[in-house]
Amino acid sequence: MKKRFSTSILTTNKVRNKVARITLLITSRASNKVLRSMVLILLGVFLLFSIWFFPTAIYNIVELSYGVEKIISDIRELSDDVRELSDDVEDLIDMSPELFIPYGARESMDGMGSSIDIMHVLSPFKLINDGYMDVVYHDGAIKRSVTYQGQAIRYLKLSPSNDKLGFYYNKPGQEDRAGPDVELSIADIDTMVITKVYEGGFKTSSWEWLNNREIVVYYGCGTECMVAYIIDTTNGEQTAVLQYGVGYEWSPNKKLVLTHRYTVQYGIVVGNKDGIEVFQLLRDSGPNIIVTAVKALWSPDSAKIALIIQKGNKNAMEIIVFDVEQVFKQIFQEDLTGEIQDIEFFWQHKGMALFYQDLNGEQVITF
Repeated sequence: MKKRFSTSILTTNKVRNKVARITLLITSRASNKVLRSMVLILLGVFLLFSIWFFPTAIYNIVELSYGVEKIISDIRELSDDVRELSDDVEDLIDMSPELFIPYGARESMDGMGSSIDIMHVLSPFKLINDGYMDVVYHDGAIKRSVTYQGQAIRYLKLSPSNDKLGFYYNKPGQEDRAGPDVELSIADIDTMVITKVYEGGFKTSSWEWLNNREIVVYYGCGTECMVAYIIDTTNGEQTAVLQYGVGYEWSPNKKLVLTHRYTVQYGIVVGNKDGIEVFQLLRDSGPNIIVTAVKALWSPDSAKIALIIQKGNKNAMEIIVFDVEQVFKQIFQEDLTGEIQDIEFFWQHKGMALFYQDLNGEQVITF
């Protein structure tokens, strides 16, 4: 640093000497004493400025170059750290090969083939539903099916607060049955304590979280029949049994659920978590009725339902909007052109507007 700084001082002295020679030349030729004095004053100020500025500027440039060199050095050190971490991972694989067997392997240290028990999974957030809701442990190129009590798990779902995992698996000891019973367990991610909260027959369908404490399990019971069991995951108790229809669609706030009917009558039924029906719009089926020609959509704020449905015994469709908070008051209706597959609709602006499109074009309705 001192060598670089002394060089800058030497350079500054050369500049100062040249300025002095120019000053002497100008003053020797000036005939006016006042002009000569002014020139001397200005050049004196310039010399003072140069004495202060040039060394400082050069010093800052030198400091900047040293800072760049330090950044480059830090990047090199970081690169070395990454290489060391890579070596550590390879050592870990050598020490624990049972955790890193690629998907599709037929043999492993624990005899489980390409599977790994959920109790041995290092990171639950690397579990994903794959294919027909089967669960795999996916960590980069590593992919293994996941089991619990020797049974493949499926329908893995994370709780709303991201601290619990729920999953289905076949009841152990029933491998010879065509339709084994199904069990559902909840795992605490922090402690990996696993608790069974449901057991049902092979007609058990899907399930979902209602909140961080309650889940709902769906069970098929025949034509236009699906039962929904509300279960408290803290003790496994069934708090309610719902049977409104099929195709359960919960409001975003999880307070109400919308279901569909499609046999003798077609339309929708809405109920709450306690098994109490609060609204229905059902129409009699007939020879010209397409019973599946019904679409329903909750608004994001849970305050409205938009419904596309066939009009009575006519080959025509209509869109209706109900205000849930005003006891399902109808607040909009419009006839539509086209079949159900020709019509699209969705909510905009947090439920303040509804977009729909039929063969006549696009429309946006505000509320």
